[in-house]
This record gives sequence, structure tokens and C-alpha cells, in this order.
Amino acid sequence: MRTRLRARGARSSALQWAVNCAVTAVLIVALGVPGAHAAPFVYVANEGLSIPIGPGSVSQYEIGAGGLLAPLSPPTVAAGSNSGAVAVSPDGKNVYVANASSDDVSQYDVEPGGGLSPKTPATVPAGDGPFGVAVSPDGKNVYVSNAGGDNVSQYDVGAGGVLSPKSPATVAAGDGPFAVAVSPDGQSVYVANAPGHSVSQYDVGPGGALSPKTPATVAAGAAFAVAVSPDGQSVYVPDDAGDRVFQYDVGAGGALSPKTPATVAAGIHPVAVAVSPLPRVPTSKDQCKSGGWRNFPQFKNQGDCVSFVATAK
Repeated sequence: MRTRLRARGARSSALQWAVNCAVTAVLIVALGVPGAHAAPFVYVANEGLSIPIGPGSVSQYEIGAGGLLAPLSPPTVAAGSNSGAVAVSPDGKNVYVANASSDDVSQYDVEPGGGLSPKTPATVPAGDGPFGVAVSPDGKNVYVSNAGGDNVSQYDVGAGGVLSPKSPATVAAGDGPFAVAVSPDGQSVYVANAPGHSVSQYDVGPGGALSPKTPATVAAGAAFAVAVSPDGQSVYVPDDAGDRVFQYDVGAGGALSPKTPATVAAGIHPVAVAVSPLPRVPTSKDQCKSGGWRNFPQFKNQGDCVSFVATAK
């Protein structure tokens, strides 16, 4: 359990309840980028010991035939304390890990074989109790939700993937922001506030800086996670206390409004959510040839694939 997040006087009793109740497993798959790495890889954030609080780590794997994981060498790399979330840049070259008890973000280069090596510096400061991390689709911005500080840290991604704080370094969120997600078009950011029973919503301005939408929050349940659909039209937030999932339409300017019905039933204590990707589509006839059409499950043969490309153009 997340009892390792240090108690500070500024935190609400609601956050203390949330920390003691939530159990979250975070796994991010970095799909291999053509020309960058030969294979896809998986990185897993390991919280480390609870009593006493010890350093966290990141397990690293190659995805082999049939999707089977094989540990890289070394199988783990060091991270900060209470490592609870991990994100990979869109180009697959950078990995970022939120460390909730050391109040920082570990940053790594992804080597050609998928192994992680610390950047210089190895960590950058975050807010109080960072539990969530997300990278913008263009790879130029990183956002970290600070559950203890009730805010979101925002960073520029500089040369070599190194993070530096934006100005301002943080923006206000709701009570206990545990997770953060960026819309596929990079124009909106959503933050799940578990004790606050809300979702904060932001516009992404020039340079990636966040500013609250109107309204700044929408009602939710005990929200420890948030996910945006690949088409950017829907947002889903599990309610740990109500055993349900809140579902929202994404309207003009990225503002959220409840769907009808506003919630659907889930299992006991839902704390994480993910949305399957849209089917990939070919962009050239060459991708359909020599059996390449089999990489796109929506096609029955090479002719279907080639016809799609011709029609799309």
C-alpha cells in the first residue's frame, strides 16, 4: 500500500485516506520506433521497500516472440524513493519516472538495446508526492501530478530529453492529484484528483504551459487514474470508492461533460484504466506488399490493403 508517501501538515485527511487505500500497478510499454530501436521494450516502476522506505527501481524488458518478456541486462536500474509511475517519450528515446517519496523525477536515456542509463542530472525536482507522469504527443512537454502538493509540475523537454521547469514550475490542481493524461492532439491535459473527487482540466498554451479551462474541474469519484480515448473524443475515470467508471464527452476546446449515463459499474475498488489503440493504417502501398498487409488486422489480403491506401490518397 502507498503508506510510504510522507505525511506533512499541509496534506488533508482525505489525502491520507487515499494514500492508505490505493494500490496501483504502473506499467508502460515503449513500442519500438522504426529506425530508433530494433525491438519494443517494457519498463516497470518498482516502489521498493515500505519499512524502512528504500529506493525504488525500474525493471526493463525486451518483448520477444509471442509478446513474451525477457529481462534486459541489467534487469533493473536505480530510481528514487517510492517510484510509482513511468512514461516513455513518443520517439522511444527517453523514460521518466515519478518518485513519490523523494519528490523528484528520474530521467533516463534509452540505449540502442533498450537499456536505461541515467541522464545528467539523473533527477529533477518535482512537487510534494509526485504520483503521475505523462509526456505530450510531440515529446516537448512533461507533466507530473503531485498528490501531496495539490498541483502539477510542468517541464520543457530540452536537448537530449533533459527536463527543465517551465515558468511557472507548477499549476494548481484539485485535492490529491494522482494521475495525469494528455489528449492525443496535445491541446488538453486532464488530472485525476482522488480525495477531491474531481478531474482538473487544462488548456495547453504556447510552449506547453497549462492554464485551467472553464470550469477548472468536473465532478468525479475517488479518481486515481484517467485515460483519454485515441480519437480524443472521450475521457474515462475509475471511481475507487464507488466501484464505477465516470465517462465524459470531450467538447469544444477539450472541456469535459458527463455522458449519459454518467457512470458505468466496475468491479471492487477500480484504480486504473486503459483504452485500446485505434487500428494502425498503412500510408504507402509498399507497406502492404511482401506480407506487410498482415501487420494491419483490418485487411483480409494485400489487395484490400492496397485499395485502402489508394482510396485514402
